Amino acid sequence: MNISDKELERLMIETQNDNPAKTTIDILEYIKLHKTHVIRHYPGYIKYFEDYYDVLNSAMNCLNYLPKKSWPRFKSLQHILFPETLKTLHRAFEDCLDGYYDESVILLRSVYEMYIRMIFVVYYPEDWEAIFFKQKGKRAFNLTNFVRDDLKFDWEHLYGLMSYIAHTKAQRNLNKIIEIAQGKFRGPIRLEYSFDENELSGPMNISTFLLFVLFHLMCITFQNDFENSSLDEGKKTRIIKIDLALKKWSLGYQKALA
Repeated sequence: MNISDKELERLMIETQNDNPAKTTIDILEYIKLHKTHVIRHYPGYIKYFEDYYDVLNSAMNCLNYLPKKSWPRFKSLQHILFPETLKTLHRAFEDCLDGYYDESVILLRSVYEMYIRMIFVVYYPEDWEAIFFKQKGKRAFNLTNFVRDDLKFDWEHLYGLMSYIAHTKAQRNLNKIIEIAQGKFRGPIRLEYSFDENELSGPMNISTFLLFVLFHLMCITFQNDFENSSLDEGKKTRIIKIDLALKKWSLGYQKALA
């Protein structure tokens, strides 16, 4: 049956409810309560993240006004890749505050992958295309192998955790299927939102860790450029102090992962 655009528009209007959608109202109420709880009980996480994120973003923006003709290719690539990576990182931070734990980790996995790609272009600047697509006869990018063999980092557990959650929320769905099969699930099966301190800790810690490694990558790559930038001396000193502080925190986090 063919239907005109005008008829389709009329049909859509007729099927709309005059009142606000209850599901949306309930979700927004949950988000409000969850965010209020996190702000009240974890103010340090929010303050540190927002402040350090702001310094990182401001410093990267400052690079736009510097001459770049002498930059090696990897620096130009990193400068281009940073903004979208930071955008995704902040969305993951917001999802964490709103109570979307799995969704936050899924986004953080994307941030982690781009971070590794930004390091890959330093090691193999002539093969930079590999971080986007495969080319016949040229080096291929394999994240796990590169981290293990080139960087010598033991981060398999971290990436494995993020990947496990990213793959269709396997753990949550599998647990529910097992409980139903064993007759332990009391249902009902429905859209669920609830606060869970253990699940909250995952994206909180991972987002802080990724904020550090991105901040440190910025420092080691562009430190000399900042010296010639319009940043005042106070901000330049603050960048160094933040990098040292996050480095100490990160060392403790990596030991906890081991």
